[in-house]
Amino acid sequence: MRKKVMLLIFIVFIAITVILIFESYYDISRTYTINQNDSGYEVVIRKYNGDIIIDEEIEVEPVIKVVGKNTLTLALLAGNYSERAFINVKDGRMSDYFGYVVAYSSDKVVYPTFDQGTMKIIVQDIYNRDKYYLEIIRDYITAATGIEIISDVYFLDDETLYLTYFSGENYDEITEIIDLSNP
Repeated sequence: MRKKVMLLIFIVFIAITVILIFESYYDISRTYTINQNDSGYEVVIRKYNGDIIIDEEIEVEPVIKVVGKNTLTLALLAGNYSERAFINVKDGRMSDYFGYVVAYSSDKVVYPTFDQGTMKIIVQDIYNRDKYYLEIIRDYITAATGIEIISDVYFLDDETLYLTYFSGENYDEITEIIDLSNP
């Protein structure tokens, strides 16, 4: 009986040790560093296993945030303009940089853009535009930047976007619930 109790204690000890090591290995806060130097900032972002995803000098101050279990966002802010990229530190994927990001979920990003004379709000897959891409074109107000047309935007769930924007000459505030699974 005593041997069984000792064996059980040993098994529990090993299990707790494995869990603690596993948790430490997947600590996302240990995957990135920002160091200021004379020419700007050095940004290093690594996968959990230590492989380097990004190691570059950036002139403007970068902002890194944890936005998901395995995902960081790297924002570069310059005055009223911002660019944001998404980095998966588990598999090493990095998105393109998106300007004026107004909302994002675990797999989609929302941003306004002015393209060929038309203001659009784009919803697309973070890493692969071919996987999911939607243009929302309405009678938006005329604005200097796309973010000025949007009053509020966020994901209600993975397939539903809440969007409030300004429309027409009277700056009417219009709210839409957009089903992203059936655009």
